[in-house]
Amino acid sequence: METQTAISPFLWVALDGLSQTESETVDLAFTFDRDVSGNYGFKVNLDYALKRGLEQARTSLPARPAFVDLEMWHEASTMTRVFEECHHAGFAAVSAYALGGGRTVEEEGAELKSAIASFKDLVGTTGLQVYAMTVPTHYADRYCRRHFGKSIHLQVRSMCLEASEAAADGVIMPALLHAVEDISLKKILPGMRPKWFQDTRHKHEYQPEVIAGMENVEGVCGRPIYTSDDKVGALKRILEALQK
Repeated sequence: METQTAISPFLWVALDGLSQTESETVDLAFTFDRDVSGNYGFKVNLDYALKRGLEQARTSLPARPAFVDLEMWHEASTMTRVFEECHHAGFAAVSAYALGGGRTVEEEGAELKSAIASFKDLVGTTGLQVYAMTVPTHYADRYCRRHFGKSIHLQVRSMCLEASEAAADGVIMPALLHAVEDISLKKILPGMRPKWFQDTRHKHEYQPEVIAGMENVEGVCGRPIYTSDDKVGALKRILEALQK
């Protein structure tokens, strides 16, 4: 009888302490890499990338995949150059706002689409993944209605479709998967909160069990891990909860 391998969504461990407690956070990343096996990598934010530069920000971490969360929204030529720099620094993924645009008519916004196309013409389709940011998880329905005139569910869906037209490799979105079930892009979900941890940082939280066994989905988790008294144990518990 053939044994089935459990599907475990990839986990990005958010190293949010890098800018303020750099040495301790880097040491923690290497401890995880040494003591915890599993399907995970590390996420660094814009502030750390600016502090150390892209190349040093990458080489300061273990060899596991690393995601630099820049959340860009610039003209196409600028984003293309940044994508190149992230690629050459060795990052596995980078983020840019879906609002950059994926339409075919320039007046309607096609900066992100143009940047991704130019970047892939330069380096090919392997290597750095470009993730398109939709609505941040610390924004709620009222924010979307005020700025976009629609519910958060409809706005997330609209931005996922824009990201798809831009040929992004994935979308960063709140855990509103039912709103985008028919969109085949990879979904990256910040705001993961296990049962044993609570805070109010994210308006849209989800437990790791919600995406257990799902393919083409990636989770992001930071605070429940690095605020735990047993950080290695916390990461192991989350990785176990993601398996099905």
